[in-house]
Amino acid sequence: MQTDNELKVLRDKLAGALIGVVRGVEGNIPEAKTDEAIIHGLQIYARTGEAAHAQLNADIEGVFPVESGKDSNAREAIVIEAEIDKLHEEKFRLVPDCATCASPCGRTFDYDMSSDSDPETIATKAEILRRTAKLAAEGVEPGSEEMNLIYMSLYSIGYYDRAEDLAMCLEKLF
Repeated sequence: MQTDNELKVLRDKLAGALIGVVRGVEGNIPEAKTDEAIIHGLQIYARTGEAAHAQLNADIEGVFPVESGKDSNAREAIVIEAEIDKLHEEKFRLVPDCATCASPCGRTFDYDMSSDSDPETIATKAEILRRTAKLAAEGVEPGSEEMNLIYMSLYSIGYYDRAEDLAMCLEKLF
């Protein structure tokens, strides 16, 4: 049985994997396949958590068979873990040498959402992520201007570590 706290940790890992893919794109023009992976990951992020249990469970009933008796947190964990795996596959497709590098530099590492300690920084990153996930959930086309906004938003979460810088990003991006 997954606890709410364990589910939050998984959602943070999903967000970190999304930022890892964005870091893998840095310096390149993203392909539609990468855009689609990020959009889907954000949609999963937007649809998991306390407010979305019922809809998610209805949507995944036939897609991810789960043993009867498993709770909705266990179902969400299965979906989130599968999505993290898909995002890692996409990242390593973009930067294949990173998967086997003998001395990793960390440039494309998944972002650790628990690395921040300042409450204001945490709250601002959470708000950027919430708005970015909402944008993806409303429907974004690969290669669109909104997709550029998504890349910038996710990159800013992994790049800036001061609440003031993040607040400026939030204001400029949304």
